[in-house]
Amino acid sequence: MSSQFDTNTWRLRIEMIPPAVILAGRIVVYLTLTYRCPGANGEAMLEDRTNRLNYHLLAA
Repeated sequence: MSSQFDTNTWRLRIEMIPPAVILAGRIVVYLTLTYRCPGANGEAMLEDRTNRLNYHLLAA
């Protein structure tokens, strides 16, 4: 997904579809964001990672 944001706060809804086969256990979810930032030397690509969300997936 690629979007252009301004200085306002935006709320996004991201749908994550699990694989067909998933085992019970510890799950860690995080987002890696890539920013395109203009600067004096041209455009730089910067990456940032959100905090991790850890949870335990129970067997069905």
